[in-house]
Amino acid sequence: MSVHRTGNEVEGRVSPKIERTRPPYLQIADDLRRQIENGALREGDTVPSVRQLAADWGVAHGTARTALAVLRTEGLVVGVPGTGTIVQKRGDQGAGARAREARGTGRIYPPGQYAKITAAELVPAPDEVAVGLGVDAGSEVIRRARVTYRTESDGSEIPQSASTSWFAGELAEQAPLLLERDRIVQGTFGYIEEMTGRTPVEVLEELRLSEAGSDEEFIFGVEPGAPIIRGENWLLDDEGDVIEYGQSVLRPDRTVSYRFRLDQGSGAEISTRPEPRPDPAARWHRR
Repeated sequence: MSVHRTGNEVEGRVSPKIERTRPPYLQIADDLRRQIENGALREGDTVPSVRQLAADWGVAHGTARTALAVLRTEGLVVGVPGTGTIVQKRGDQGAGARAREARGTGRIYPPGQYAKITAAELVPAPDEVAVGLGVDAGSEVIRRARVTYRTESDGSEIPQSASTSWFAGELAEQAPLLLERDRIVQGTFGYIEEMTGRTPVEVLEELRLSEAGSDEEFIFGVEPGAPIIRGENWLLDDEGDVIEYGQSVLRPDRTVSYRFRLDQGSGAEISTRPEPRPDPAARWHRR
């Protein structure tokens, strides 16, 4: 199979074959994703067309089209009129996508991105955090803050997002690595599940346009008042209790991507509403 490039050509490959143990469109998407991650397809390269994929894999055009749609939802490729589908820089994932990625692959950040843990400590719960976690204001909670960077081709590191994860203070004894700045190998969600038996099953995330303050000015190098994206997220266990309450800030030029499976009994609600808004966490405190 030939993989088309803009300006150059990669070495040809043997035509792939569909394995019946996994949906064909996911096998095609997995193959293209591997090529992007290992550098066989680079930013700006043109990926095979629907017609080419259908011929190479021996599938219907609709199957090939769905495979490309999967990569678009992941922020890996974008359609360009008159050119086709090309590889783009992968955008930032929302909390829901990060949780699914961590549980499915053990990885939480896209290729070329990494996080620096800037704080891991026990602090009194601010009012909004107490509401988000469903604990008393002022009670001890775990604050775990990070900045995510992308490494550019010239070796420079560009801040992409800043986020803080908040956990109930009781986890300090059950999961002590949450209070260390080192990376948790199995990921935060996997580690908490391993240490407590609490399985993360559901995510609520809200994003809204906001203005940069002094913290964002320092991290991103933007002017005070510049547009940014603020987010809040709640990670719930199988009993409906909050495991993590998160706060995040994204640069306004970043893409937030989501990928959902609609065949596993879960759904998503997308809504817009003006400020002021009701407390979104209240509907998740079910006990």
